[in-house]
Amino acid sequence: MPQVSITVSVELDDDQHARIARIFGVRPTQMDAVLKQLGAAALEEYVTAFSGVRSPQTISEFRENRLNQLYKHLDGSSPTDLQVEQLFQRKPGPARTLIAGVRARYETEVEERLRDEGIAALEAAQKVDDGKIRIVVADSLATYMKDLLATTEAPPMDKRRDAGRTYDLYTESGEALCELLGIPTAQVPALS
Repeated sequence: MPQVSITVSVELDDDQHARIARIFGVRPTQMDAVLKQLGAAALEEYVTAFSGVRSPQTISEFRENRLNQLYKHLDGSSPTDLQVEQLFQRKPGPARTLIAGVRARYETEVEERLRDEGIAALEAAQKVDDGKIRIVVADSLATYMKDLLATTEAPPMDKRRDAGRTYDLYTESGEALCELLGIPTAQVPALS
């Protein structure tokens, strides 16, 4: 498959530059890396559409395709749920719907990313007591993990009412997630 490398110049006004830097939590001097990733996502979006590989027909499909490209090209766990809200100018509910649509439509393309984020969340889990662990995850990742747990006999995750993005799991549920994500339970210190 041929790989194309191009250099593009884009003029941003100060407000655009500051807004993008703020959304991605980077200093203005670090913007080149973010803009290169955004450019790669945009170029791939156009190429797949113009080549007939993937031509979205509705605005929902268009947004899902664009978000899928961002997931593919941005580093780390970007875009986060909050970044999706800001980038697509959506309230939390519609942003979650958009993210869920990407999970459904592009399941095989985003599976590895979700798996890696799920593993990282489990590895960072804190032990609550002998029977529970606590994780802090974005709502969209929590939905993914809940969906995994729903395929087992393990108890579901419980969202804590006193702390945002915080969920408690029975150790049995944490062990089930480890099995589903393909990691040994020893990799999750909170489970020992």
